[in-house]
Amino acid sequence: MIRVAFICLGSYHIKSWSKEQNFDRQSSYSIALEQVINVANLKETKDKRLECNFFIVENTVSDERQVIEELKSQFSNPIIKDVQYINNNDLGSKNKGAGEYTMCRAVTEKHKEKLATYDWIVYYTLRQIIVAPIILKTIYESNLTQVNTPNVIVGTVSSMYANGKNIPGTPNNYCDMIFAMHPTQFFDYVESMTPEELTKRKMSSEANLFNFVETGRGNGSIVVKNLRRMGVMRYDNVINKTEIS
Repeated sequence: MIRVAFICLGSYHIKSWSKEQNFDRQSSYSIALEQVINVANLKETKDKRLECNFFIVENTVSDERQVIEELKSQFSNPIIKDVQYINNNDLGSKNKGAGEYTMCRAVTEKHKEKLATYDWIVYYTLRQIIVAPIILKTIYESNLTQVNTPNVIVGTVSSMYANGKNIPGTPNNYCDMIFAMHPTQFFDYVESMTPEELTKRKMSSEANLFNFVETGRGNGSIVVKNLRRMGVMRYDNVINKTEIS
């Protein structure tokens, strides 16, 4: 059995948004959560002896009454091991990566001993919808590798659009919508940078992830599998388009 812990990051409630806008935002989290749970329960996943559990953490909600019923009902699924509301987005409002770092630290502080028992930890920004289980397929295949077995799975990905455009990713960045690491490497990643320092440097989480992985490759602590596709779909509010990476 290959045990996989998904750390699912979210920001459900935007203070400046209307009730309707926040409902739509949370609905997208609910759709993404339903999809990843379906992926975890696929016959293909079970046949590969992949056991997936979920640790959900959210940084904008102070009261679960701010969470829509669809999401709350999903949280009762037994493969969801915990839901944390940390209500701390002070740095996240200035730097998205800092907010995600704060959430990762909250999960590891609470569950480090339990997370250490898993074979892989998947970092997953939950509002992105998994359209292909590439990350789980790669985890399974890495378990079959006898030489240079990867302990980190990341992606240098381009974005595909419905009009046929394919825009390359930013150089010296790894996709941080979803990636996977062995617990040791993940804990090192979380400890390698503070949310405060990330904000001070005005560094993106994608660049920080790249720097961490490349440093590990240099000192021999990381064997990386770099994917060209991560199998996630997201809606880009800035350009008002859906993209697949």
